Amino acid sequence: TIERGQNVSIPLKSFHLDEQFYPDPLRFDPERFADPKNINQDAYVPFGTGLRNCIGSRVALMQAKCILFYMLSNFTITPDVKLTIPIVIDETSAGLNAKHGFWMHLHSVRDFLSDSSPTEKWKPSKVSLTELFRAVQLALEAGMYEPRTQLNGAVVILDMDGLSLSQIMQFTPKFAAMALDWIQQCTAMRLKAVHIVNNSYLFNMLFAIFKPFLSEKLRKRLFFHQKDWNSLMAHVDVKCLRPKYGGTLECLETDGKLLGEMFELYHKEYERTHTNCLVKMLLLWALPLVLYLLYRWSTATYDYFEKRNIPYVKPVPFFGQVWSFFSQAKHAVDVASEGYHMFPNTRISGSFMLRTPAYLVHDPVLFKQMAIKDFDHFTDHVMELSVEHDPLLARSLFFTNGARWRHHRSGLSPAFTGSKIRNMFVLLSKSAGDAMDRLVVFSRGKPFAMELRDLYSKLGNDAMTSISFGVDVDSLTDPENEFFLKGKRLAKVDGFPGLKLLMTTILPGLFKLLRLGVLYKDVNEFYLEAVSTNIHYREQNLIKRPDFIHLLLQARRNELNSEQTEDDALESAGFSTAETHTVEQNGGTVGERLQWRDIDITAAAASFFFGGIETTTTVLCFTSYELAVNPHIQARLRAEIDSARGELIDGKTPTYEILQKMKYLDMVVSETLRRWAPFGLTNRRCTKDYTFTNTDGTRITIERGLNVSIPLKSFHLDEQFFPDPLRFDPERFADPNNINQDAYVPFGTGLRNCIGSRLALMQAKCFLFYMLSYFTIQPGTKLTVPLVLDETSAGLNAKHGFWMNLVPRYV
Repeated sequence: TIERGQNVSIPLKSFHLDEQFYPDPLRFDPERFADPKNINQDAYVPFGTGLRNCIGSRVALMQAKCILFYMLSNFTITPDVKLTIPIVIDETSAGLNAKHGFWMHLHSVRDFLSDSSPTEKWKPSKVSLTELFRAVQLALEAGMYEPRTQLNGAVVILDMDGLSLSQIMQFTPKFAAMALDWIQQCTAMRLKAVHIVNNSYLFNMLFAIFKPFLSEKLRKRLFFHQKDWNSLMAHVDVKCLRPKYGGTLECLETDGKLLGEMFELYHKEYERTHTNCLVKMLLLWALPLVLYLLYRWSTATYDYFEKRNIPYVKPVPFFGQVWSFFSQAKHAVDVASEGYHMFPNTRISGSFMLRTPAYLVHDPVLFKQMAIKDFDHFTDHVMELSVEHDPLLARSLFFTNGARWRHHRSGLSPAFTGSKIRNMFVLLSKSAGDAMDRLVVFSRGKPFAMELRDLYSKLGNDAMTSISFGVDVDSLTDPENEFFLKGKRLAKVDGFPGLKLLMTTILPGLFKLLRLGVLYKDVNEFYLEAVSTNIHYREQNLIKRPDFIHLLLQARRNELNSEQTEDDALESAGFSTAETHTVEQNGGTVGERLQWRDIDITAAAASFFFGGIETTTTVLCFTSYELAVNPHIQARLRAEIDSARGELIDGKTPTYEILQKMKYLDMVVSETLRRWAPFGLTNRRCTKDYTFTNTDGTRITIERGLNVSIPLKSFHLDEQFFPDPLRFDPERFADPNNINQDAYVPFGTGLRNCIGSRLALMQAKCFLFYMLSYFTIQPGTKLTVPLVLDETSAGLNAKHGFWMNLVPRYV
């Protein structure tokens, strides 16, 4: 009996948290109220019950729901760093309150969804690549906590739909190396397969950045499907795929909002740790000191040339002259040659590659002296390639140094004599003639527009594939043939391959430290397999073909030699032919001598294939441009070609000897090589201290180990050597005695000049002979006159292409 006057308390909270009424009562679970019949309504009394319950419950409920409706319509609520989890109740309060407050982050729903919704693209301006990568790390870590994932491993599907160029621009080789190293070496997840879908041509650019750092194991687990869901379903069970990928799996989409809440929670937890605070304090005090010490270290060598009274280009701290490559709208060759124009009254000037001093030669006579008389001081090129990462280029003649270069050069020299080039010229002429016949058929007797770099690349690819690898292909009508596709990748000098090629010149040590390769791995493997198969077939069937592989097989058997009598008559391929010099072996054991294994033959063939395509294509493109904008020069050259055709047996197929006799053709090609030098800069490394006298009488010593650049383009465009140098005028070469042959060096000079100059010249002349025999070249509507050069290319190229109209001569 409760007696009158006694008080009675009703513990509503205790009812609500009693597990006999509400299982797991401390867990917040709105699903309890999905079915009201499951609720013990005697024990659920938030507003009391009976006649003295809360009369204003309706107002309170509708007010709370209304405010929540507006709040969640406009904001996403996430925990703030100052929020205590779990909540600590304020015991001093008469009501119910949090001791430390309810601190939250309110995110605008519109902004949050634009950054995080799966229907929107990733916006690098709002979410950095580093933040995105951290999110991926968190997602993978969350996946690794799943026991089934730990046992069975993971199959990942990467959807590249919506990938844009602005997103690709965020990725760098350094980031790719770091990300793949983390995935391949640091994560505990068993990655069984990665399937990439909706991959467009833009994805190929992104993949090219990551590919060099992929392990062989991961490469074998990569699969590319584009939009072919049948291909995807051949690897992944249809029951495990969502409908948008052709599967039957019905599950909720994980939207950006949900992921954002999880990442925000992880991020705030991390920021609350004591370690984070310590790191911030250390950075606050240590970073300025580290930056100062780095600055002093980077500039410690910048007085090198000042002490020696040598003019030099003022360096930028940390970068030296390298900063100009990225900050100026100039071609790399022009940036490297700045000192030539800044200091006209000296034989040499200085510059800095990062913090390392380097020299630029201003005097062609000094360069010739270094390259011939004093060659033992400058035997090596600057580039340093690893045989491990560049198995072909690192073995090629241009990139080898020291004793290996001597053995290589002396072994190859007999393969490039006049008689050997004449024998190969038969294959070259046939390839060019067949291609020109197909081009005539394509024209149907009507003028048509064509981008000539693409055309000459295909012609060059076919000719050099025949000469270098002993395979006949037709890239004009079959541009998807594997030799052309791989050849384009081999000879690519713009984009990322061009940047890597540039790094071998300006930052060779860094390039080697990063363990990069210039050529793609699949290109190396393709050519090695193709050449090895070709060699085996020839040896099995005793086949002889007058091409490069045949000559190198002769070198392998020590049967390759010069036919001196015949070479004397065929030695010159024109005024620009590089002079032949005898390379002394300097002794050496038998073991040091080149054995010409399959990989050595492939490397030699690939390097001359590269030179034959890139150099010759460049010469042909710029020659065609000059002929198009100078029709009187084109008319005179065509007249000489027509006259020469009258001396031919069939009236159309040129011979090596006929091209040798064509004076004006040689003048046109020589002037192109002067006005548009394909390689405007070459280099040497000083292998022994070298002392010479400067124009002011001071003695200058180039120390061993320093790099020396030679600005061939600057020599060719210097008006003291070539008056009115920017004008295209083949008449300069009418009398060779009027040419300063020290300053005219399109193929370099001395013992390390271009060994393939005869082949390059005869190839260019042969293509021009056929082109002008059948077509008149006129400027196209998309041709930019004057030409605008592509500053981003490691080689010489037109920014907007070489668009020409080809008008058939015979209809």
